[in-house]
Amino acid sequence: MDKIIKIENLSFDYLGNQVFKDLNLCIEKGKITTIIGKNGCGKSTLLSILAGINKVKKKTVIIDDRDLNDYTKKELAQKISIVYQNNIAPEELTVNDLISYGRLPYQKTLFSKFSDRDFLMINHAINVTNLGNLKDIYVSKLSGGQKQRVFLALAIAQDTDVLILDEPTSYLDIKYQKSLLDLILILNRKYNKTIVMVLHDINQAISYSDKIIAIKDGNIFKTGNSKEFCNKDILRELYDTNIEIINNIIKTW
Repeated sequence: MDKIIKIENLSFDYLGNQVFKDLNLCIEKGKITTIIGKNGCGKSTLLSILAGINKVKKKTVIIDDRDLNDYTKKELAQKISIVYQNNIAPEELTVNDLISYGRLPYQKTLFSKFSDRDFLMINHAINVTNLGNLKDIYVSKLSGGQKQRVFLALAIAQDTDVLILDEPTSYLDIKYQKSLLDLILILNRKYNKTIVMVLHDINQAISYSDKIIAIKDGNIFKTGNSKEFCNKDILRELYDTNIEIINNIIKTW
């Protein structure tokens, strides 16, 4: 199995509080890996470390056989893209303009003209996300589900090997949740993107993931294929709450 990300003996403190101690995990290339766990266990912090936002010691995070700290910001932006749960765009920015920002890591200067490759990737991102009829609309005028799809398109235009998604279905209704997760599946299965995401909904995590990493108390509680987590004893211990499973559907109330 080809590992695109390796984390070895990672310890990390935030505002004087220890988040991780000697954390070890691997992300498989070309797979969908979902991180689960209780609020405050460090899921989003881990994603921010992978995106180079939170700095760590050398030789603790290896991406494509290269130390995370050896990447320049531009090089890392060509390797990993990230979509947050809350994304903000200037009011007078169209969908097409925002998606085109995904090509900035490939520009020699801020004022460089887009190449044919840039335009190809922008159009590809618009087509994959079915945003053609909205490309000239201001992002501020869109619904929450449409906005999340636009920011995902921006990440697609960035054309990275790894796509990180921090709770991508938060604040979306059921229709947009399913639509977005189906699109993520297409990006993985058809375009071979390595997906790393955080999800709160365990049923979604099991349905849309190849592998699940569960974090508890700053360390790995369990790693395995998604079906292994359809287990009420594992989930009860992970979340410290009553869990029932009826017809392979997880019930928490």
